[in-house]
Amino acid sequence: MHPVLLQIGSLKIYSYGVFVAIGFLAALWVSGREIARQGLDREKFLDMGFWVV
Repeated sequence: MHPVLLQIGSLKIYSYGVFVAIGFLAALWVSGREIARQGLDREKFLDMGFWVV
């Protein structure tokens, strides 16, 4: 795997950071669906996920 996915000028986007972000968003999405299925407030959960980051 390439450590740098994209480089625009001096801005480098690393593959590790991209995959961590994708993993976090996927976990937030799956958990949000489960929260909604249980009848809890999904919006509060998603707001909490933002602050966890």
